[in-house]
Amino acid sequence: MRTFNQSLTLRGICGLLAVLSGCNRGDSLEYPAAMNLLRDSNTSNVTMRFSATPPDRTTSALVSRAYDQLKENHVLDCSDPSQGNLCIPGPAGGAIQQESATALLLTAGHWAPAAIVSLQRTGTTTATAQVRVSFEPSPLYRDFENAFDALRTAGSSLDLDQKGTGKTLTATFQRYEDGWHLESVQ
Repeated sequence: MRTFNQSLTLRGICGLLAVLSGCNRGDSLEYPAAMNLLRDSNTSNVTMRFSATPPDRTTSALVSRAYDQLKENHVLDCSDPSQGNLCIPGPAGGAIQQESATALLLTAGHWAPAAIVSLQRTGTTTATAQVRVSFEPSPLYRDFENAFDALRTAGSSLDLDQKGTGKTLTATFQRYEDGWHLESVQ
C-alpha cells in the first residue's frame, strides 16, 4: 500500500508531465475537424481531353458509337464529314470546353475525401494527414461515362485511370490564432 507522500508525489509527477507535454502545443487537431476542413476545401478537378474530330467510322466502331451517342443527346454538335467533321460543345454539353481547334476538354469530376488514414502532429502548429480520396464524377461525365472513356485521349488524364480504386493524398494543416486551417493537399 502506498503512503500518502508517495501518492502525492506520483500525482505531482503525472501532473507535471501532462503540463509539460502540452506546453505551447495548443489544441490538437482531431479527426472530425480535419475531415471537415478537407470537405470544405476545393479539391482539384479531374479533367480529360478528347478529339473534336471524329475518326472515320471504319477506324473504330466503339469510338464512332461514342460520338453518335453524344451527338444524339446534344452533348456534341458535329458538322457533316463533308464540311470538315468537327465537333463543338452542343446545347447539353455545357461542361465541355473547346481547348483548341481539334481538342475538347471536360471536367470529369473531382477527388473527395473518403477517410483519414493517419493524422500526425508534426510541430507545435502543424499537422499532416494521409487522406484516402475517391472520385466523384460530374453529372455530365456520370451520364455518359462509357462514351467519354472511349473518346479520352491516351495519357490526357492519369487521374481517371485511378477513378475505381481511389488514391491517397497528403494534407498539411496549420494552426493559427483562430484555429486549424488546411494549407495544402497533394
